[in-house]
Amino acid sequence: MRATVDRAGLDPQGRLPKVLVRRVRKGDLSRVKDVLEQTFGDFLERQLGTRPRQAFNGAQYVHHRWLMEPWGCFVAEEDNAKIVGAALAVAWGSVGLLGPVAVLTHYQNQTIGQQLIRATQEFFDENKTTLQGVITYPTSPKHLALYHKFGYHPKALTALMSRVLDRSAPRPATKQGG
Repeated sequence: MRATVDRAGLDPQGRLPKVLVRRVRKGDLSRVKDVLEQTFGDFLERQLGTRPRQAFNGAQYVHHRWLMEPWGCFVAEEDNAKIVGAALAVAWGSVGLLGPVAVLTHYQNQTIGQQLIRATQEFFDENKTTLQGVITYPTSPKHLALYHKFGYHPKALTALMSRVLDRSAPRPATKQGG
């Protein structure tokens, strides 16, 4: 006989939680950061075998995205108390960009991610975007299948590159002409 184990996200009768999707408020930002850090930390640990120290640059990432487009940021809240998911979207003119979407590991596979994506789609409709894209892990069948349900199809793999700039010391002026 197997023992039953309570799983986060289910009530004692095994029912799914009451989850409300709403826009992010300023007071939610630290909890949204925690959801992103936990969710993507878990994902990357499963993929890479090691947990990253910090996914998404911590609080700065969430705060800046919210400042840039507060109406495009959504949370999934369980029983008006616990934030269990988040989705960040932005509209730049006629272009809508979705991502990241994160749902705490124990709450996944319960349509919470789909509810969050629907909220961002309504945001894109409100802003009359004509081109929409998504940021996701191209090697994750689970992520690709989720976005495919909403009509997104892989188009190209884009390499994101960065470099560190040292602006502490002024550069010497160079002579023009000679």
